[in-house]
Amino acid sequence: MRTIPIILILFCSSIAFCQNNISISPNLGYNLYHSDNSLPITKNDNWGAFYGVTIGKYLNIANRNVLIEASYLHNHIASAIEQNITDDLGNPLGKRNVKMTQVVFPVDFSILARSQFAYGAGPSFAISNHEIDFGKKDKISSFGAGFNALIVLTNKSFFSKQMGYQIEGKLRYLFSVKNFGKKRDLSGYDLDFFTSQLAIGLLF
Repeated sequence: MRTIPIILILFCSSIAFCQNNISISPNLGYNLYHSDNSLPITKNDNWGAFYGVTIGKYLNIANRNVLIEASYLHNHIASAIEQNITDDLGNPLGKRNVKMTQVVFPVDFSILARSQFAYGAGPSFAISNHEIDFGKKDKISSFGAGFNALIVLTNKSFFSKQMGYQIEGKLRYLFSVKNFGKKRDLSGYDLDFFTSQLAIGLLF
């Protein structure tokens, strides 16, 4: 599973060196729904806001305007739940905050209506990595699929003939198709989440 983020990085790099219609946007988002938020592990805090960066490429395929975007999205919970610490005899030694981190690498394919203020939808695919730190780290990786819907405002020559801006609002739903963990049976674990996302960046 470590090779997937590398593939996404190479994909982003190949997009960045294309000639025209490239977007680079920092973004902020929020988990409107996350299946892990119903678990005891997130008793004190839930998966909420996240941040990241998105690189996109506009293409014309069969006379349709297609936007392909690859993103890096990071979410962190500093205190998901308090864990009681005991010695070998069971005597209490104190408490420790359990930390959780989620990193998602989504790739979105969206068919857009042809206009400066466009809207569209399409399929999404993603790799998500979950890390739980309770003194030692436990990691779960998931391959997911789903769909996205977006609205996007673009101006290709606002700053100069070669550089403009892009403002994008997006909704994305993803569910896990396959989960991976070291020597663990994850057959009973299901991951799905529904996010909103706002990205404002440059268009070349």
